[in-house]
Amino acid sequence: MPVTSIVDAGQHTLDVGAKLLLVQLGTGFDTFKLDEDLHRVLHLVCDVVVALGHHVRGTDDPPRLSDIVLQRNAVQNQLLWLNPCSASLLRGDTINNTTVITVTITIT
Repeated sequence: MPVTSIVDAGQHTLDVGAKLLLVQLGTGFDTFKLDEDLHRVLHLVCDVVVALGHHVRGTDDPPRLSDIVLQRNAVQNQLLWLNPCSASLLRGDTINNTTVITVTITIT
């Protein structure tokens, strides 16, 4: 079952700082030829990082830590249940698998 972003779920309203950070974080993965499902999960990870940053800053109605933790758990679950990448990615397989391992270690 796909996870909705914390913003789309109504648990985080982006302030100016969060909007800027989300734009910066989200574009970093666009240059790599990654599996579509992995790309979606990476953007969800970015949403969690931005929400946590907003919570720490405490500005303009930050999200609750409990909502961030629940979202992080759901996103990590999605990451761990990703199917192996398709054969069409060929050499992108290495980048795909390395990215999954790195993100799994990072958000654990």
